[in-house]
Amino acid sequence: MEKVSCEPLTEQLSLFVSKEHTFGTDAFLLADFAGEYRAERCCDLGTGCGIIAFLLAAREKAAHITCVDLSADAISLCNRTVETYPALGRVQPVCADLRKLGGREYAGQFDLVVCNPPYYAEGTGKLSRSKAAQVARHEMECTLEDVVETAFRLLRVGGSVCLSFKPERMADLFFELRKARLEPKRLRMVQKNEGSAPWLLLVEARKCGKPFLRVEPPLLLYRPDGTQTEEFQRIYEIPSKGAMQDEPN
Repeated sequence: MEKVSCEPLTEQLSLFVSKEHTFGTDAFLLADFAGEYRAERCCDLGTGCGIIAFLLAAREKAAHITCVDLSADAISLCNRTVETYPALGRVQPVCADLRKLGGREYAGQFDLVVCNPPYYAEGTGKLSRSKAAQVARHEMECTLEDVVETAFRLLRVGGSVCLSFKPERMADLFFELRKARLEPKRLRMVQKNEGSAPWLLLVEARKCGKPFLRVEPPLLLYRPDGTQTEEFQRIYEIPSKGAMQDEPN
């Protein structure tokens, strides 16, 4: 059994996490990028502890969010957070293999799909000691192709998928998106500071969309003096009222 702890996000909200299932900066960046528009129905694939789903819920960016993970431990963490904060009832954790999602309940039912897919192809990158981290970062249980094909299957026509990925694999990402008839529409590179190379990319692709890609200005995390930029600070801000106003049980 995993050792579980609470990771505070605001005075009103803490997420249940474990050493195996926690979160990093890329989750905040993707949640902010995906939240440009409010979705009626959203699906978070490979949700882990549910950080992206809960951020979208806290910011009221989706009316209903289904968060999916293959790990029963991860979904247990999500359920504990939902049970602790009744206002998060709009988040529905589901333990399932994303490659097998389908049927009337899921196929073509979502306006938005979000995912931090495995960044490294099988056999590349340094393996973490944690099995859960290996599955999250490397194409062991599912591939980039699996994620993209699932996103296409779940989205309604005109719906969007938002992904974070490594810039060095951008060609692989765009190839898989177009092959699955998900047209890249918006791209933003994330840099540590103005003089550094991008370490992450954020992309939105639209199901059956027409070719046209908007390349947005780079997202800079730090100023030359090492302090956080105003935009990076804003991304980490979470509303203290609204969806999070319920006190823990």
